[in-house]
Amino acid sequence: VGRDIKKTRRDHLVDTLKNLTKIELKEFNSKLTDIELKEDYTHIPRGELERAECVEIATLLISHYGKAYGVEVAISVKRGPGNSVASGPGTTASPAGIRQHPQTPPGALIQRVTLVEGVMDKLLGDVLDNEEYQTIKAERTNPMKMRKLYEFTLSWNKYCKDQLYEALKDKCKFLVKDLEEE
Repeated sequence: VGRDIKKTRRDHLVDTLKNLTKIELKEFNSKLTDIELKEDYTHIPRGELERAECVEIATLLISHYGKAYGVEVAISVKRGPGNSVASGPGTTASPAGIRQHPQTPPGALIQRVTLVEGVMDKLLGDVLDNEEYQTIKAERTNPMKMRKLYEFTLSWNKYCKDQLYEALKDKCKFLVKDLEEE
């Protein structure tokens, strides 16, 4: 008998980290020790991160920063240089209209969208240029494609996020309805 097991924030972090190559994971760990943090937080010691694998890194993030801020730190590190998580509390970025709980990572959206290329087709031209479209399409799995699409949303304005929301509503209406009700 299969059970519907709800994933924890730690599970989502582990899944995200598992999709990184060894080089990307090493870069992630390096950036993790340099990112600007909120007041009263300290960096995870480099020695603890040096040989840490995905599960250990997720555990370190949550144990050092708590569940919500640990996810926020991971997202900020993933965004790249010039990003900080030193400002006050906020929510994780998500397409406008999908009310994600401030402590919920975008993993629910990333893991559950199966019609990624249909969503991308709706965004091509207006939101995504051909190069961005091809970059996303080159990813091997739907979660990897969605993760790459999500990375682009981090720099989008409200209009672009609204377009993504409309594309998701059109192609994944039951998923959007489910996420809106959470």
